[in-house]
Amino acid sequence: MGNIFGNIVNFIFALIGAIIVIGIIIKLTINLFSKEKSIKAILVDKQSYDEQIYRKSQAPFEKKKYVIAFQCGNKHRYFDVSELSYNSYRVNQKGILRYKGSQLIDFK
Repeated sequence: MGNIFGNIVNFIFALIGAIIVIGIIIKLTINLFSKEKSIKAILVDKQSYDEQIYRKSQAPFEKKKYVIAFQCGNKHRYFDVSELSYNSYRVNQKGILRYKGSQLIDFK
């Protein structure tokens, strides 16, 4: 009876691992092979937050992350950007958004 329970637990963990790996492969494929798109957009939100980083070989530290949100028609698109880009954009700024997959290329 104990062996069956162990096999079920192993199967569940293997299934979860496979789902994570497939998700990563899909995201990488979309980012690598998607076409560059251009669309009219409005910058609707800017957010910055501190992300706590934990590594085995060094003490935990914080890293600042910057996210901007665009409204493109009825949809919202979110992009991680550098501090320099974050500071150069203004909320309610209108322009043409160029992106490829989940990577922001340009907004003018």
